[in-house]
Amino acid sequence: MTFLEGVEIKAICDIVRFRIDETTQLFKERGLPGPRVYTGSGDAWKRVCEDPEYVIKCGKHVAVDQRD
Repeated sequence: MTFLEGVEIKAICDIVRFRIDETTQLFKERGLPGPRVYTGSGDAWKRVCEDPEYVIKCGKHVAVDQRD
């Protein structure tokens, strides 16, 4: 999604730290501002939803990709 015009990724969340590291490296390689990172527990996604900048009830678009 980082290559789509008009799309700005503001936050990423994953319980697996190496996925976060790979993703933030991709942002660096493309010269994009790094997103806010949420990781460390199975409840990390709740911190994204509670963050006033991203609160879903404000009408923000949300994309979710779950990989096993």
